[in-house]
Amino acid sequence: MQLTLLPSELQAHIVSGLNNRDKKSLRLTCRTLRDRSPLRIDRVFLSANVRNVEVFRAIADHEIFRKGVTEVIWDDALLAESNEQYEDDFYCEGEGLPSCDETCPVWFLRACRENLSWLTSRKGNDVDNLPQHLQRAKQMEAQLPLNVSYAYYQGLLMQQESVLSTQADIKALKYGITRFPALKRITITPAVHGTLYTPLYETPMIRAFPYGFNYLIPWAWPTVEPGFSPCEAPPWDTEAEKNKWRGFRIMLRTLAEQEHHISEFILDVNGLCTGLNCHVFDEPCEEYEDLVALLRKPGFNRIDLGLLVSKQQDEGWPSFCSGHLKHALGEAKDLQHVSLCKDLGANQEIDVPEEESDIIPLRTIFPIDRWQQLQHLGISGFVVRQDDLISLLAALPASLLSVELSFLHFYGDGNYRDLLCDMRDKLGWRDRSASERPKVIIGGGGEGLVAVHVGRATWVEDEVSEFLYGDGQNPFGREGDRFSPNQIRLGFGVERDEFEPGFERPWTQYDELQRLGYYPGVRLQYEEWEKSLSGDLST
Repeated sequence: MQLTLLPSELQAHIVSGLNNRDKKSLRLTCRTLRDRSPLRIDRVFLSANVRNVEVFRAIADHEIFRKGVTEVIWDDALLAESNEQYEDDFYCEGEGLPSCDETCPVWFLRACRENLSWLTSRKGNDVDNLPQHLQRAKQMEAQLPLNVSYAYYQGLLMQQESVLSTQADIKALKYGITRFPALKRITITPAVHGTLYTPLYETPMIRAFPYGFNYLIPWAWPTVEPGFSPCEAPPWDTEAEKNKWRGFRIMLRTLAEQEHHISEFILDVNGLCTGLNCHVFDEPCEEYEDLVALLRKPGFNRIDLGLLVSKQQDEGWPSFCSGHLKHALGEAKDLQHVSLCKDLGANQEIDVPEEESDIIPLRTIFPIDRWQQLQHLGISGFVVRQDDLISLLAALPASLLSVELSFLHFYGDGNYRDLLCDMRDKLGWRDRSASERPKVIIGGGGEGLVAVHVGRATWVEDEVSEFLYGDGQNPFGREGDRFSPNQIRLGFGVERDEFEPGFERPWTQYDELQRLGYYPGVRLQYEEWEKSLSGDLST
């Protein structure tokens, strides 16, 4: 039956399940479907890119589309003019790389090759015919010649410089805030570009890329790969340091200067070991005062903060003991959702202090007595005392609906297994009606707390609920077993990847993943699957 012959209610239901890209294709088929398939734009993107600014302004000027916008996503990553890691000719020695001249420098070549190596590593033992791998393989086959890619990249750099020099993105933001009556959420992220061929968001800039375009993927804010020491967070006292968080500063200053209805503010690190420089909270400064003004606004109800804490642990946590973070959070009296994530999370091994006095009490940070409407609390990457965490959870209001306790590092004998036992036996949540029991979410790195790949982790949720509120098993191991009390046992939870939505799968035995079709029937060695995706780049 033709779609146009279906009842209008059924047509509307079908169309509501399509994204805007598919709706655009459907609207091109005939006038009837064009009229019955309205586009809905609920979020817009901004960055130092001409295309993003143009589309942002076009939506702000559209009398229909502008009224549906509820979120602005700010891409804080700037394209780099070069990469020091690859500038030395040493990286070309003995590798049989194509010759590099002024049309394509060594650093760009090396960056493109590392992107391919990254894809190979993250693919692991997966079979080739999973949808996400097929899609990327097509783009890899369609890669542009290096000199063509570099020329396009240079054009992007010129656009970026034009936007920065004219402050076109800042002007567009100020204009948009006055034009989007339903705007309530601001999201700032360092990782819009995600990984090669898998962006976190398909911004107008990224959608305009030539098919197969390989380039130096930008990530904003200081970050490190898994297993490396945390990044240094210098004092928040120079413009050069502050401008590493350009989007954070611009957004808060703009909101402080203009009338708005923003009720949600999110600094999303997307699984990276990074965040806002915590020295913002050492002492009052303009950025701190602007944040407090936002939190204090009546009706403000959500704050997600990723924090770069660097070596605060060795210094007695000065940015947290100052009391300024707690004061700022306490100003949000209508808060319903709060999530704090330190960079000591999924990808970091740290030395837990031996002295209890070196552990910062959670109530030094969280003013829970001020949050009588709290529905969600998220704590990630913190070093905690188990009894202190239980005390905090016990004091949360009855309005609580969910808790996330991910990538925690426990002092002394504390661990996730015993934490769940204490939560079951001491909080009284089990005695609540089923609809009032808080959902508990825990994330960890597959074989332990540390993830092998950036943004990839194992998550347990349903199994935690079954243990806390039913007769289910504890999803964490025990001493003497293969899995420790801080490790999620095989057969519990799912693996997810921040940079690849299609990756999700059960956290289970290799043989079971073979049966489910994720892995081939015969185990592959690293060299085999590395060779299967390795491609050659030529100028």
